[in-house]
Amino acid sequence: MRAASIQQTEWWKDNMSRAAREAERLMDLGKGAVRMKVTIAERIEDDVNKARRAVKHGYRAAEDFVEDTTHRIKREPLRSVGVIFIAGMALGWLLPRVRQ
Repeated sequence: MRAASIQQTEWWKDNMSRAAREAERLMDLGKGAVRMKVTIAERIEDDVNKARRAVKHGYRAAEDFVEDTTHRIKREPLRSVGVIFIAGMALGWLLPRVRQ
């Protein structure tokens, strides 16, 4: 009977050790998943911030272009009309040839 009790104790001890190792492994996996989640969240936040900055930069560049163009047209109206006329003539000449 004593041998059976020792054997059963050893069996429980082995099972508990195995369960403890498995629990430790699962905790390590959980910690890795949390680290990965944090890293991905930070990367997404950085990319969103970069996209916002790019949109702001593009918007400011477009505003500057419109302001510069308006200033040039006011300063040199005849030259502006001439450039637009030549550009229109060039497009009118090129478009029928592109369709063929």
